[in-house]
Amino acid sequence: DLAQTNQSLLARITAADAAKNQSEDELERLRRESESIRAQIEIGGLEDSFSEIVLDLRRTLPTPQTLRNEMLERRQSISTARLEAFRADRELDALPSPEGQVEELIDLLRSKGVSEEDLTKLRKALTEFVANRIKLRRDSIDANRRLATLLGETDRVVSEILAEAATLRDYLGERLVWTASAPPLGKNAFTGLRTAFLSLVGPEAIRDYGRAVLRIHPGYWMLAFLLAGILLLPRRRLRRRLAESAAQTKRISSDRIGNTLAAMLISFWLALPVPILLWFFGWVFTQDPRSTGVTFALGKGLMAPASLLLVLRFSSVMCWTGGVAEAHFRWQRPVLDPLHRALMGLIFLYLPAHLLLAVWWYNGGDLAAFQGPGRLVFIIAMLSLSGILRAFFQSNSGVLAQLEKPTSRFLKLRRIWTTFFVLLPIVLAVLAAMGHFLTAVAMAYLMQKTGFVVIAATLIYAVLTRWAALKGRRMALADAIAQREARRTASEAAGEHPAEEVDPTLREEVIAIPEDDGPIDWNHVGEQTRHLIRAVVTLAALFGCWLAWSEALPALKYLDTRNLIGGISASDVIWLGIISVITGIVFQNLPGLLELGFLRALELESGVRNAVVTLCQYVVIAIGAAVAFQTIGLDWSRFGWIAAALSV
Repeated sequence: DLAQTNQSLLARITAADAAKNQSEDELERLRRESESIRAQIEIGGLEDSFSEIVLDLRRTLPTPQTLRNEMLERRQSISTARLEAFRADRELDALPSPEGQVEELIDLLRSKGVSEEDLTKLRKALTEFVANRIKLRRDSIDANRRLATLLGETDRVVSEILAEAATLRDYLGERLVWTASAPPLGKNAFTGLRTAFLSLVGPEAIRDYGRAVLRIHPGYWMLAFLLAGILLLPRRRLRRRLAESAAQTKRISSDRIGNTLAAMLISFWLALPVPILLWFFGWVFTQDPRSTGVTFALGKGLMAPASLLLVLRFSSVMCWTGGVAEAHFRWQRPVLDPLHRALMGLIFLYLPAHLLLAVWWYNGGDLAAFQGPGRLVFIIAMLSLSGILRAFFQSNSGVLAQLEKPTSRFLKLRRIWTTFFVLLPIVLAVLAAMGHFLTAVAMAYLMQKTGFVVIAATLIYAVLTRWAALKGRRMALADAIAQREARRTASEAAGEHPAEEVDPTLREEVIAIPEDDGPIDWNHVGEQTRHLIRAVVTLAALFGCWLAWSEALPALKYLDTRNLIGGISASDVIWLGIISVITGIVFQNLPGLLELGFLRALELESGVRNAVVTLCQYVVIAIGAAVAFQTIGLDWSRFGWIAAALSV
């Protein structure tokens, strides 16, 4: 048995060595191919049919999903080989010495009636047998260790192959985004429509989905039911709590910013069930080691729109009647109703297209479906998005129709920027029809990221302005109550001695309200705070949009390489301008924020408050200057003499 086991191990070692050599050859070939492709792209770019060849090459690159079964089997074999080597080593150590094993065999034969003369003749053969058995055990240990080492080296090489393929895939994807990846849309685009959809919902695909569902581990099903119960069971109680929080906003005494944050958390919880379960089952499909290309692509397709669905669903819950937007942020129904309709339109029209495109993209063997029917689905989605935006902005029931006399310059130019937003999806649809499909998809993805930034900035602005409004209302109410009590006390004091002759100057001192400082203009303070919040949030949103688009648009990357003065690039100049604007806005509107934040609670005199505000403004200028110098790479060590002079 040991000899046969060792022969089997030798065969596996030979196969593992051949697999390692093959993987090393594949890694070397992939590296040479990567260098060749990069050189050809740098010399001639991606034009005409070469882009389609590169796209096909990108889709044929190895992925963790295509090698998952082999990697799982290899790692299982590594664990088995290590365990067998460890177990055999322990068994060999537990055995007695060779002489002791021979004596045990002789005792066994003696107990079975073998004569002493025969035992003497057998001793030499038994000694050789024991030595051979020990040698076979040691060979088995060495073979298992050698097998584990070879499999581990093969696994390392395969990991390097996947890393090299991922790097090349990202490089090709970045280059392919801005080139024509398909011929212009024609009648041939409709030829593969039926085949593409049958690959998703046809009999064979349904059977694959059914097998994948049956292979789901019972633990995953238990986790899914647990998640569903946790997310769905408290919905009725959460709705009641949301209504109670809306009622609390009607009284100053019960209204708190914590109430608004709790209502937002409830809204997020109410929006969570469908997106989280969608993502969970998509993740389960992608982790199936026996998944086919179709089921893996379906899993990726379920995961892709989950985050967007969560954002849209959360925003729509915020727009409910009596929800956070209406009760807490004081947004009007003529604005919320069109917004809610637009969000629901995105959920039911845009998200299905997102899912289909993700499925066709991740299905490696169905590139024709992505380039043909996938392009049609994308064009339809973009046209639907344009219609949704037009209904939201420009229709008779749209949000801008409710504005009678806009005062801000931004709203006065609403016809320009709303037309731009409505036409942008149409432009992407035209790009896709002309053959720049990947470009259009990348731009649509950037639009989606921009939408995330805008929604986040809107919520942050709404929460901060609500906090400022609550603080201002409470402080104004406290001032009004204090002034009323002071007038009542002064009136009572004046009425106690009506007949006494009092010096007019003393009478005024008795009757006047004893105030060391003048009253605070809370309207001015609130306006300063809102202006500061609006400006900072707007600039932060622009910064987020810049980060989202700078990695994709060549024009924005060019700003980093274009030096204007010395080592200062064009993007550095832009950032210096943004930093200057932010510093100026914060400097000008900081007094109102400090008054709301903590100065009022400290009950300081007017002169002390002004001194604190002035010092904080100087700190803002210093921070702005430090950030500006850091942006342009200025060496602070050159200004050490200033610090030394000031310290004297």
